[in-house]
Amino acid sequence: MTLAGPACEKFGTSAVELRETARGGAEHAATMRTIRHFWELWVATPTPLKVLYFALACGLAAGLAAAIGDFEFGSNGGRQVMDFVEGLLVIVLIVGAPVLVLGLIMQVVHLATMSGSNAGAPIQPFDQSKGDNPRWPGLM
Repeated sequence: MTLAGPACEKFGTSAVELRETARGGAEHAATMRTIRHFWELWVATPTPLKVLYFALACGLAAGLAAAIGDFEFGSNGGRQVMDFVEGLLVIVLIVGAPVLVLGLIMQVVHLATMSGSNAGAPIQPFDQSKGDNPRWPGLM
């Protein structure tokens, strides 16, 4: 739907401007559909694969920063960037490795101590089609 003639003059726009605005709206909708598609793919991706993607992205960013430092400041700049990245990696591993190990131990203990008829089945507390959940009484 486009406005023409007196209606365009009333709003101070031309038919060409209206067509460009409509085209921009269609491009915006297509962009939003693409973003929504990638978001749905990301949500459906398993967590270990997300961790791998994150590690690859960080490695790529560090390599790119080192290449730019090498190009701008010579080989010493690239080495300084990689030393900095190495220091960050050590800090992350010092904190992250114990957290990961403790999380894995807690998961094993949690699975071993679960009781009930559906001990191995995943629990879905917000699934209302199955009636009362034995783990959370009264929650439907």
